[in-house]
Amino acid sequence: MSFKNYFQTGLITLITLLATPNCAANTVYGQEPKNEPARQEQKADETKQDKEKAKEFYKSGLENLENIKKLYVEKDILTEDKQKISELEKKIKELDNKTIQNFEAVTGTDKDILNAIIGLADTNYERNRYDKAIELYQKAIKKDDKNADLYFKIGFSLAELGKFDDAFKWYEKAKELKPDLHEKTVFQSDAAKKLHLSGMKNDKNNLYDAALDDFKKALEIELNPVIVYQMGWTLRKKGDRAKENGDEINARKQYDAAIALYKLAIKMQPACSPSEYGALGGTHHKLQMPRGCILYNRICLLFKPDSPYKEELENEIASCEKILKDKR
Repeated sequence: MSFKNYFQTGLITLITLLATPNCAANTVYGQEPKNEPARQEQKADETKQDKEKAKEFYKSGLENLENIKKLYVEKDILTEDKQKISELEKKIKELDNKTIQNFEAVTGTDKDILNAIIGLADTNYERNRYDKAIELYQKAIKKDDKNADLYFKIGFSLAELGKFDDAFKWYEKAKELKPDLHEKTVFQSDAAKKLHLSGMKNDKNNLYDAALDDFKKALEIELNPVIVYQMGWTLRKKGDRAKENGDEINARKQYDAAIALYKLAIKMQPACSPSEYGALGGTHHKLQMPRGCILYNRICLLFKPDSPYKEELENEIASCEKILKDKR
C-alpha cells in the first residue's frame, strides 16, 4: 500500500472515531459524553457509601471508647485478681488501637471531622495521654469554641500533668461557658439506684465496708460517676476513722484511694458538682499535698462562691499556701 493510501485510511478512521458517540476524542474537544449522568449518579452513590462508612467508623469508635471506660472501672475498682487485671490491661490496649483507627478513618463534613477529633482526644484522655489529649482538644476548640466540656477536660489534663496554675485558667474559661455545675444525679437502672441508696445508708451508719460492697455492685450494673464519687467519700471516712485510731499508714492508704476515685469520677464527668472538687481538695489537704488542695478548693469556690464550706475551704487554701511559702 502506498503512503497516500495509508494517509487516506488513517484520515477516514479518525473522522469515523470523531463521529462516534461517547468517543473519548469527543471529551477532548469539549463534547460531554452521553453517559455523563450515569457517571454522576455513580459518583453520588460512592459519596453516599463513604458517608455511611464514616458514620460506622465513628459509631464503632464511640462504642469502643465506652468499653474502654468500663474496662478501666473493672480493672481499677472491681477487680483485685492480678491475672485478671493483666488480661483487662491487654483488652484495653487492643481497644485503644481499634478506637484510634476508627476515629482516624472518619471523613465527611466539618462537623464529622470535628467529632472525630474530639473522639481521638477523648481516647487519649481516657488512656492518660494528657499531652496528646490537650493538643487535640485545642484543635477542636479552633473549630468549636463554645463546647465547655473541652475546656473542663483540658483543665483536668493540665492538673494531672502538675500544671496547676494553667489548669485553673482553663476552668475559668469553662465557667464563662457553663457557670452552673449543679448536675442532677441520673440513674439509667433502678437496680443500680437502689444499690447506691443502700450504700449511702450504710455509709451514714458508718458501715463502710458494706457501703463499698453496695457501690461496687451498683457499678457492675451501671457505669455512673456519682457512684464512683460516693465510693471515694466512703474511703475518705474510713481514712478519718483510721487516723482517729492512730493508724496513720492505713489512713493514708484510704485517703490515696479516695483521691483516685474522686479523680476518676471527675474525669468521667468534669462538669460535675463543685462539692466533688471540694472533696478532692480537702483530701489533698489531709495528705498535706498543698498544690492539689489549692487548685481543687479554688475550683469549688469558683463555681460555688457561696459554698456552706467556704470558710473551711479558704482556711485549707491559706494553710497550704503557707506550706509552699515555707518551702521556698
